[in-house]
Amino acid sequence: MTTEKKNSFWSKCYSFWFPQKKDTTKQKIGKIISLVALVILIFSLIMLALLLFKYIKANSISNSYHDLYVSSTTSSQIKKAEDLFDSETGVIKELSQLYKVNNDLIGHINIPNTRLNYPIVKGKDNQYYLTNTLYKKYDPFGVPFADYRSTITKETQSTNITVYGHSAQDGSFFATVKKYKDFSFYQEHPIIEFDTIYGKGTYKIIGFFMEDVSQQNKKVFSYHDFIDVNSDKDVIRFLENVAKRSYFKTGVDAISSDQFITLSTCDTEVNKTDFRVALVARKVREGESTEVDISKSEKNAKPMMPARWYQKKGIEDPFSKER
Repeated sequence: MTTEKKNSFWSKCYSFWFPQKKDTTKQKIGKIISLVALVILIFSLIMLALLLFKYIKANSISNSYHDLYVSSTTSSQIKKAEDLFDSETGVIKELSQLYKVNNDLIGHINIPNTRLNYPIVKGKDNQYYLTNTLYKKYDPFGVPFADYRSTITKETQSTNITVYGHSAQDGSFFATVKKYKDFSFYQEHPIIEFDTIYGKGTYKIIGFFMEDVSQQNKKVFSYHDFIDVNSDKDVIRFLENVAKRSYFKTGVDAISSDQFITLSTCDTEVNKTDFRVALVARKVREGESTEVDISKSEKNAKPMMPARWYQKKGIEDPFSKER
């Protein structure tokens, strides 16, 4: 293509897209509209590409976690207690490779037959791992982490360990937690596998609810502050609060001596709110079957929702006197 032809080509492109003096008013308006549409299209494509890259990167990191996690040993296969632990790291064998990557690792969580299958860390605060991976590198999805105030040692574990995770739009990370709004989803997935670096554990789900954690809500149910308790009354109060807010009744009993975990993530059902959804489960007791009789479960006809949930929905709050 000669220089003259090149110039002619670009000149035609320029005159096609940009208003010219000879153009009629209608032609000028049409070109401006076309230009705006083109800019919007290009911007949208760039944002889509960035979004896809973000999720591809996050999934790649998650896959690397799965490669390091060795799901091979079950409790029934363990002959001796020492067979459970890796001699080099001192943690259970399944988590030894992940622990070598980052000794902030405290466990691994999995809801069978879902995408929720991740290592769990615990930092010095509840901020760092919101945007940093197990490899301690920046990523907007971070890695699921336990409340920094909780205790997890070989000898003891907090009454309740709250685990926080992002709810990704592609269904990864803790997006699975939000699916428990559907009662049938609970019936299909009634247990959580939560192994700490010191031992394996299965937990039966006892409730799922939504709460408003904003400062506007002075009477918030601070489930995330339920960590170490000194009295049976505190545990009973916690369980009562979970029960009246839960979307469903599981029929699974819970007592003050149980150990609990709470999975917490952001909820976007109502825009511009600091709402969270939380999934609570209690550990299977020694000698107890891990099976859950879902025939005993049922929907909660009237779960207690956040006060602002009723306001945003334009519904009268039936629990206003209880708050």
